[in-house]
Amino acid sequence: MISFARKIGPLRVMHALFLLVLVLSAPFAGGESARSGWAMWPTLIAPALVPIFFFVLPLDMTMTAIGRAGAEGEERARLTTVLRFDVLLLAVLFGAWLPFFLELLNATS
Repeated sequence: MISFARKIGPLRVMHALFLLVLVLSAPFAGGESARSGWAMWPTLIAPALVPIFFFVLPLDMTMTAIGRAGAEGEERARLTTVLRFDVLLLAVLFGAWLPFFLELLNATS
C-alpha cells in the first residue's frame, strides 16, 4: 500500500482521499438542503464539488497520457498505473453520484 502511494505520488493520494470523502457523502446528498452546520456538506458543498472533480480527473488523465507518451521503461509503467487509478476514481465517483444527479434532473423536469 505504501509503495503504491509512493508510485502515484502524494498529491494524487490526497486527491484520492478527498474523492473518497465525496463518494462516502453521496448517500446523504438527497432530501432537503441544510443551511448551516455539518449537514451543509452532503446537501450543498459536496454536490457542488462533484462536477468540478468530474472534470479535474479527465484533465489529470490527459496530462498523464501526454507524459506517458514520451516516457520509457519504469516511468511509463508508473504513469500507466496512475492512469488506471484515475480511471477507477472517475468510475467510482460517477457511479456514486449518478443516482443523485439523475434524481435532481428528474425533479426539475
